[in-house]
Amino acid sequence: MPSETSSFLRPLPIEDLYGTQRTAAAQLRILGVNTIGQLADLPAVTATRVLGRPGSRQV
Repeated sequence: MPSETSSFLRPLPIEDLYGTQRTAAAQLRILGVNTIGQLADLPAVTATRVLGRPGSRQV
């Protein structure tokens, strides 16, 4: 991600990420993931466990 795009997206709440379902957002919040930046920093295996394989590929 170019730094301008990353700077814009990282602080946004995970619900602002297109296609994020309420259930996934709730599970991510339990893990302490509240922003798109925190989601981007998750290990791939954790993102896959919460979002499923198709969802984790988009992160």
